[in-house]
Amino acid sequence: MNGAKAFTYDLNWPAANGAELRKFNYDDLNNTFTGIMSEKAQLVAKRGEQDKAAKDAQTTLDAFVKERLPGLGSADMEGLLHSTQGMDVKLKQINVNPPGTQINYVGGVGLVDRCQSCHVATDPLLVPPVVTLTKADLGVAKNNDAPFTSHPDPDLLKFHSQEKFGCSPCHGGNGRALDTVERAHGRYEHWLWPLYYPANYDAGCQQCQQCHAADAVTEHATVLNKGKELFREKGCIGCHKFQGFDNQDDLLTGTRQQIALLESSRKANQDEIPRLNKLGDTAASNDVANNFYQQAQNLTVTVANMDSQEEQLEQKSHDLLQAIKKVGPDLKEVRMKIHKEWIPYWLQRTHEWRPTTKMPQFRLQPEEVQAIAAFVWQSALTGPALPKQAPGTAQAGSGQRRARQGAPGIARLPRLPFGRRRQQHDRRDVCRQSQPRRRKGQLRLPGALGAQPARTHPSLQPV
Repeated sequence: MNGAKAFTYDLNWPAANGAELRKFNYDDLNNTFTGIMSEKAQLVAKRGEQDKAAKDAQTTLDAFVKERLPGLGSADMEGLLHSTQGMDVKLKQINVNPPGTQINYVGGVGLVDRCQSCHVATDPLLVPPVVTLTKADLGVAKNNDAPFTSHPDPDLLKFHSQEKFGCSPCHGGNGRALDTVERAHGRYEHWLWPLYYPANYDAGCQQCQQCHAADAVTEHATVLNKGKELFREKGCIGCHKFQGFDNQDDLLTGTRQQIALLESSRKANQDEIPRLNKLGDTAASNDVANNFYQQAQNLTVTVANMDSQEEQLEQKSHDLLQAIKKVGPDLKEVRMKIHKEWIPYWLQRTHEWRPTTKMPQFRLQPEEVQAIAAFVWQSALTGPALPKQAPGTAQAGSGQRRARQGAPGIARLPRLPFGRRRQQHDRRDVCRQSQPRRRKGQLRLPGALGAQPARTHPSLQPV
């Protein structure tokens, strides 16, 4: 190695008048390369300083033009015109293949999305990612359905490619349907996962059980992050269990499994200790006997360490069990218990509706109430819809009460003619019977009140 480093090489080195022959060894080449890279870094830094003013001016100009002249520029329009002229109008289908076997309850094997057949502007081959087509650009700003607009967050598609994730796993809807807008968006009674409305687009991130359900902060989901932040700051986590915040159940199960393994290992070691001692007692030589005795002693130390570990795990299990016992109900099944309109009403009028509740009345702003309600509702498990009940009336309630009172077969309790004096007299009699009168200065002992003497275990009684 040293000989190769000391060897000299002849190189044609570029110079101002062409090339000149120079001799280099390993150290010369290394030092020359380091010097060139350092000089390049200095030149790049100087160029950045020289171009900074021009770049800042261009950025300011672009922002001014975008603010004063909203919409697409001439170059963007020409590019879109060229793309649409060669567009092939056909059915576009994506076979979704997300990680895992299921995503948002509808993903996995067999999921097909045909959303791009109508939402053609989401195709990067037609509309480049650097171009954003809005409803205002298309002249349909007041239209609720504008399928020719591009994706509002192109950066999100960089790590959620449509070829892999499709559209419906995040946004909901029936990706197969093409006959009507209602069916394609899944807003009919036979589809369980309708398309999220624009205000609830972030709900798809929380529904993703494989990726973002346990994230404290999810990129590109500002509304969802605000809801999670309020869920933590307002103390909801102290009373309510929720996926992404509570993993005590899994930790408790793992801790109990560790305790069971320790108990099994300790019992096996305890059974092995007397066997090793017996082998040492019957050994043919002192060396063999000492070996068995040493193994038994090592197992004794191991059992003592297992006892210490088991004690720590028992304390951890106790703490986890206390953390699991929340005061409030589990929020995962909120969709199967109440209607969504009830959540913001309860958050705003907690004590007004139920003064005895343990839940505090938080001083939340209206937008905070909406964020928490949306976060809880969108993140809950889906299930059968609540049964619809017709609203009652005062006349119907009065008639039902009279019908119950006069219905045959219902026992009615008789009214006892107890007046106030009668009740007071009976109460005084009871007091006299349970508490006998004492003389002045006499102590009130438990035995005098009829208390039974303390029982002792038979093994502790005198013979």
